Amino acid sequence: YDISSGVYSIFFAVVTAVVIDRVHLQNITMTMLIISKKEQLEDLIFKAVHRGVTKIKGIGAYSGEETNILLTVVSKDEALILRKILCDYDENVFIIEDESINVVGNFQKRL
Repeated sequence: YDISSGVYSIFFAVVTAVVIDRVHLQNITMTMLIISKKEQLEDLIFKAVHRGVTKIKGIGAYSGEETNILLTVVSKDEALILRKILCDYDENVFIIEDESINVVGNFQKRL
């Protein structure tokens, strides 16, 4: 094989891998359980990823303090974006993520 065929093959392999990764990343759904004492966090989530949020009022078992528990389902790509935004907004935020879920119902996959 000549050099141009080798370069073309490497270029094609890289482009294919990036495209497949991007498409696959969008198809992985994740549950995010966000625990924070700050208010209006749900508005931040709405604006960042345009997903619904369930807000639960919680009480810390050890401290007895009231806290907000937010539950949302996002794509893995959206989870990366949301994690950064939440950590910038509240440095004490506690996030639990789980990607081994199935979603049935009104969940819109986006490309």
